[in-house]
Amino acid sequence: MTRRLALLLAVLLLSASVAAAAPTRERTPAALAVEQMLLQVQPLADAAAAAAWQTGVHELEEGAAPNPVLAEALLAQAMRDYLLVFPAVDIAVTLTKEQASQAAAQLLAAPGPYDFPNPLVASPDPAAGTLRFDLSDAADFVGAYIYDAEVSEDGLMLFADLYRVNGIRAQAQDAPEDGLAWLGSVTMGFAAAADAPAGFKLKSLSVGALYAQAGFVDYATDERYELRTPDFFIPRQADAEGMPIDLVSGDGLAALAVRFVPGSLEALERAWRAEQATAAVTLDADGRLRLAAPGLYRVAAHDPIGGEDGCLVLEMAYPEEKEQEFSLYWVFLNNSFVVYSDAVG
Repeated sequence: MTRRLALLLAVLLLSASVAAAAPTRERTPAALAVEQMLLQVQPLADAAAAAAWQTGVHELEEGAAPNPVLAEALLAQAMRDYLLVFPAVDIAVTLTKEQASQAAAQLLAAPGPYDFPNPLVASPDPAAGTLRFDLSDAADFVGAYIYDAEVSEDGLMLFADLYRVNGIRAQAQDAPEDGLAWLGSVTMGFAAAADAPAGFKLKSLSVGALYAQAGFVDYATDERYELRTPDFFIPRQADAEGMPIDLVSGDGLAALAVRFVPGSLEALERAWRAEQATAAVTLDADGRLRLAAPGLYRVAAHDPIGGEDGCLVLEMAYPEEKEQEFSLYWVFLNNSFVVYSDAVG
């Protein structure tokens, strides 16, 4: 009993430490190859992400004049983030419209001058012909977690997940899981510019699919395993035979289940390959069996019960057109799925 409790405590401590910081997608080899470049452009990418989210302006076409509201929000955010520094009085910067246009030109690749006819985050003073930018920090930090990149003669194209962190400024990989919400996907294009504060200027932006913003719910069954699931999954069927968890998304389009399957991992691997001929099926070095197919993810861990050989299988089915969103949530699910018998060997 003492040894079992000690092993169980070790697993719990391990899973707690993993859950403390939010897991993120793995960066692609292409992104890792230009890691220093990504560090350089990250502040501008975060400012652009925040400006797009704050204003609801989700598109900037390459070569086109930016929406004035987006340009103004980007300028204000860049000053909050100290990409651009001007003398401030009472946490505010006052600029002429010409100065504001020149400052925006350091951030945007599209040619100026830029106009700010309908200020959103700045307050105009018609008599003085100036704009007053309030640099008070927002309650939440919005940023871009960059996971893929393409470098070409035309510049840098980044693929990222938009996220929000409550109350603190943090990169997604460092943020506490309970304070982070994933908002959607975003693609950004940048042109290299030696005179720009980040070494780049924003030339295009497109916010794609918006994600279901989710908290997380903890599940544990008979001290056999742990799992954290997005809270938009709700119970579909309680105590199903051989299926301790059976959940469905609120819109009914996605499903999540944990089930017990008799037999070895090797036998399960053969069954999966026969069932899903085009799926990627791997038996990894960590001893877990994994499957990835359009609209479907699975992971299985060895979990014998009462002398019976068997496996616990976590499965998520989802609409293929939402691959961007659910592939991200699968990172959380896979990371939190701890099977005690598997963890202690």
